Amino acid sequence: MEWTDFEKFRGEAYKYYNDNIKDIGLMLNSDGHVIYTKVGVGGNDDLDAFRHAYVSGAYTMKYNRGVADTLGAANELKELSADPRETNMDYWNNDVGQRYGQIAKTKEQLGQLLKQA
Repeated sequence: MEWTDFEKFRGEAYKYYNDNIKDIGLMLNSDGHVIYTKVGVGGNDDLDAFRHAYVSGAYTMKYNRGVADTLGAANELKELSADPRETNMDYWNNDVGQRYGQIAKTKEQLGQLLKQA
């Protein structure tokens, strides 16, 4: 089964975070899909911020910033929060990812740059 870009990038974000920032008890199946975390998969926390930034940065690297921005905005409209601060936070993290996605040469470097940010 082929992964969509979003599923692939989201999985990469969780794996990078788990392996390089903080152990979240991540487990992957043989196809690399996230199957379990003992702490959840990010809800308005540092993991959620990293995931938004990483996915948006990966889209920027694969396509361009305009595509990444459009896809991020579409995702926010689809999951519109009752709290506009949450939506604003997600837009902020998407923008951070797009900026670093424009300068990163590899996804490993993208992860490193976001970790430092």
